[in-house]
Parts: sequence; structure tokens; C-alpha cells
Amino acid sequence: MKLRVLQKTLAASLVASLLAANQSLAEEERAMTPEASQKVEALNAEIQALTEQLEQLTSQIDSSDGSDAEEITEEAEDIKDVAADIAEAAADIEEETKLWTGSVEFGFVDTNGNTEETSTKSRAEIFRETEDWKYTFLFSSSYSQSDGINTAEKYFLANRLSYKYNEKDYIYGYHSYDDDRFSGFDYITTFSMGYGRTILDNDTMEWNAEIGPGYRYSKVDDEDNGEDSEEAVVRMFTNYIWDFAENSTFTQGFNVEAGEDNTISNSRTALEVKVIGEVSIVLSYTVKYKEEVPADTKHADTETAVTVSYSF
Repeated sequence: MKLRVLQKTLAASLVASLLAANQSLAEEERAMTPEASQKVEALNAEIQALTEQLEQLTSQIDSSDGSDAEEITEEAEDIKDVAADIAEAAADIEEETKLWTGSVEFGFVDTNGNTEETSTKSRAEIFRETEDWKYTFLFSSSYSQSDGINTAEKYFLANRLSYKYNEKDYIYGYHSYDDDRFSGFDYITTFSMGYGRTILDNDTMEWNAEIGPGYRYSKVDDEDNGEDSEEAVVRMFTNYIWDFAENSTFTQGFNVEAGEDNTISNSRTALEVKVIGEVSIVLSYTVKYKEEVPADTKHADTETAVTVSYSF
């Protein structure tokens, strides 16, 4: 009798586990990519088949006289192993279908002695993606102070929303706000919309490119050194990601906004190496170039940074 109770308890717990996995998959399915949806369909079929096996096992336990107890127990253990595999697969799908993903970076340098210098660097990139839509938020900042005097202070924010109308092609809307306190400009803001294409997308590489018309407004710090300007621009953007090793990723991004009065280019090259869990070390090199600048300011700014990154 005790064995039968234990067997029934095992069967009941397995049914509960399968129902929980099925419910988890149902809740996640709303935000799934086509690939994830196919995985869910396959898992649901496995869950249905295993549930039927459990029902048969429960009936066998009810009608058993105890002579086949060992056989029933072995069958229950086999089913338990399959249920564990299904639960693990469901957890993997749940990980793939997070509503929000991204990374945050931070770097800090403090030098004391003959020269007192402090530098900080931060960056956050956040994504939300469904089957057709993708939203990207980007924020970065850098700050430097030497002997109590500010030598660099930059803030950059961008929002991008894209709609994929087939496997390769999409349309996008983009907005950026650039505030570099030592550039001669108070701020520069850009709006753009246009066409994008996924040129390459496989297990280790992803390459996208975009082009479209836009509008840019540039406000100078001091009108004695230049004038505010607003103009139509053509925005061109490309981003390449290469997972060249299990824990290492190379990224190259390039953005150009070309107008009649000024052309502004941004390039970021980065190497990310995962050190433990979701924590990585990122080495990056950024170049920003403006063809036309206010008096007493340089055309190009470069930045080399080493930061610690956390992905979620």
C-alpha cells in the first residue's frame, strides 16, 4: 500500500511539473520569435505524449496487485527523466524570450600624486524584440577631471524602433541627442527614418545596414564662434557583430549623417570577453568626426576605454 501511494505521488508530481512547464510556455509565447514558437510546438507535443503515459501509469497503479511494482517504479523514473529534460528546455525558451535584454558598462580611473585625475565611462544598451518589432535604447556618458578642472563631459542618447516586413528587410525610425560640453556645441539632435536590411545573420555573425533621410539641429555654445544650424541629412548606418569564440565578441558600428552644411561620423570598435557568468571586460575605441566645427575646437574626438559589462 505504501509503495502504491508513493508511486501515485510521483505520478501526480510529474503531472504538476508538466502542467507548470506548459503554463510557462503559454505565457511566454506571446513575445516569441518564429524559431521559438516552433520549439514550443515541439515541446507541447512532448508534454502531451508524456501526460498520456502518466495517465496510463496511474491506471496501471490502480489496477496493480503489487507484483509489478518494480516495473512501474522504473517506468515512473524514466518518465521523470524525460519530464526533467522538458523542464530544462522550457527554461531555455523562457531565457530566449525575455521581453527586455541588454547590457550595462562602467569604467573608473582615479589617479593621485603629482597629478590628480579622475575619469569615468558608462554605457547602457537595452533591447525589446517581438516577432516583427524591435526597440533599441542607447545611453553613454564619459567624464574626466584633472587637478579639479573638468576636461571632458559627454552624454549621448539614442532611440530606435524598427519593423521587419520580411525576413531580411525592415523600416526604422531613429532619434539621437548628443551633448558634448567641450565640442563647441550646446547639443546636436537628429531625427531619421528609412530602410534597413539584415545582410548576414547566422550562428556567429550578424550584419545590418540602414539608410534614410533625416533632420538635424545643431546649437552652438557661443554664437560668437558660430551659428545654430538646421538641415536635411542622409543617415547611413551599419553594425557588424562577430562571436568569434565561445566567450568573445567583436563589434564594429559606423554611423554617418551627411548634410549640406556639415557631415558627422561616428565609429565604435569593441572587443568583449566574458570572464564569469554575465560579467565581461570590454575594450572599445570610439572616433567622432565633424567636418565643420566652431572656432577653437577640433574636428575629431577619440576615446579608448576599458569597462566592466553586465548582460541581462
